Amino acid sequence: MTNKEKYEQLILASPLFSLERETSAYKKEALKMVEYLYLYMLSINESKYIEYGLEITETANKCILSFKKENGSFLNYFNTSMAKEYRRSSAKKQIEEMRGGIHIAGDDERNIRKIVKYINSHGIDEPTKEHIRLMAEAYELDEEYVEKLIRANREAVTISPRAYNENGEGISIFDMIPSSESADGELYDKENCEEILSKIEECFLECQERQKLIISESITRLICEIIVQYEINISKYSFINEQMIVEYIKTGKTPTQREIATKFGKNEASVSRTINEFLKRIKGSLN
Repeated sequence: MTNKEKYEQLILASPLFSLERETSAYKKEALKMVEYLYLYMLSINESKYIEYGLEITETANKCILSFKKENGSFLNYFNTSMAKEYRRSSAKKQIEEMRGGIHIAGDDERNIRKIVKYINSHGIDEPTKEHIRLMAEAYELDEEYVEKLIRANREAVTISPRAYNENGEGISIFDMIPSSESADGELYDKENCEEILSKIEECFLECQERQKLIISESITRLICEIIVQYEINISKYSFINEQMIVEYIKTGKTPTQREIATKFGKNEASVSRTINEFLKRIKGSLN
């Protein structure tokens, strides 16, 4: 029997999910399960997963807490969640290496996204002290912290696959992906991402030629992180701007919607309306 088979058996034979939560027996078995899952991943490929001990442990705990028997096999449930976490973590490490090791913590990243939304929705080119004060007030943050996040964003931009219209309303491309339960609340995986990318391609091919360059750059900037994270084969999609993906991998940065509008001699609000209409068409084709 291989080590992999040994840990598979221990995981599948665990009485964990037949026990009452909050009992000492449950907690004891939960600790054993985390250990089994960690050793199981190392038995699959130790050189690949040895640096991801924290991610394995966190994913194991999330799976244990969120698993329901109707989800099917717990091991399959964990493997699916771990595959997503590995792709996400390895993509982040790759991008950090390209950025010279610059890393932005989760809470900071979420606050940066709020600040970027505020800046975009208010048409701000260079935030002033007054802008910083208003942002700090709007999001209940310290002004020095807001200033620090703006600097961090310049040094290592973290892109969200989300567009903002002229009213500051968010439209996420991946809000359109059919949802499915998962251990960590993630509503999409590579298969679903490729489904929506195919729909984007279909809608893109139907666009007028004069719109295609703007749509290509605008949509590509929104999905760079997903393309890198899931190692999507971009040669399959004519709407993806390959050069922008290359630059994103090197620097972690993409052009702003304003920069794209300026490049093509367009009004930013006009470009925003064009992209929002395009996203609505994609959503309609998915529904």
